[in-house]
Amino acid sequence: SERINVTHGWINFTYTDSANETTAIWYWINNSTDANLYSFNTSYPTSWSVNQIVSANNTTYIAHFSAEHPRFESLVGSVRHTISFHGLRISFGWGEQWMYDTVAVCAIIFIGLLFSATSVNVGAVMCVLSAWMFMWMGWLSGSTVNYGMMVLATIVAVGFAMRKGEVLKA
Repeated sequence: SERINVTHGWINFTYTDSANETTAIWYWINNSTDANLYSFNTSYPTSWSVNQIVSANNTTYIAHFSAEHPRFESLVGSVRHTISFHGLRISFGWGEQWMYDTVAVCAIIFIGLLFSATSVNVGAVMCVLSAWMFMWMGWLSGSTVNYGMMVLATIVAVGFAMRKGEVLKA
């Protein structure tokens, strides 16, 4: 299961029987009050996959799986999986990416504040490296302009660190 956006998520079920001995599969999704919302089944599957888009506004789902298999009789009604999509405790009305951007920028500023005047060259490089990490994680928007600014910031930080290193040697 994974959240698609603030209001929707998807639940994925994949089953593979390499021995091709399963005769039937039942898969159904209930809400937290045990009301059946979605139901799927198939006969003689070698491989089977179901993707279902669901509402993700503070909602909990219970996914059930049952299969008929001659060697694994315990698969009948055996699997239950609880899937929860928790919302935000406080909504500021921003889009989801804005929240990640804000947290990432605050973290970068905090990292920058950890360094003093004598170690500011290391701090500059650490801030740029943490910003690249946040971009890699998807917490900072990755537009062409942002990548350009990141490359420029990297060049300036590395240049500043090299310059500061030369001044300290002299």
